[in-house]
Amino acid sequence: MPNEDAIKTLTAVTGIGRWTAEMYLLFSLKRADVLAVDDLAIKVAAMELLGLAERPTPKQLNNLTQHWSPYRSAASLLLWSYYGLLRNKTAVPL
Repeated sequence: MPNEDAIKTLTAVTGIGRWTAEMYLLFSLKRADVLAVDDLAIKVAAMELLGLAERPTPKQLNNLTQHWSPYRSAASLLLWSYYGLLRNKTAVPL
């Protein structure tokens, strides 16, 4: 099932939002091309990395990172790590 179809199926369940569905695809299903565009740490890290003036919207972030496909899951992990460096903390949700 394609990622967007899986996210649509998961978010049909009451209480499961897009962020939760993305985390499920990333960590439980180990999908290779999932960028957690709704994650605040990813938005902040991407803003810094890409030199943006403000945090990108999920749609903007998705558009800005299309060329990272099919490795956006790795990019998510790297952006969490970069966010941790920016905040002087460990930020990888493992």
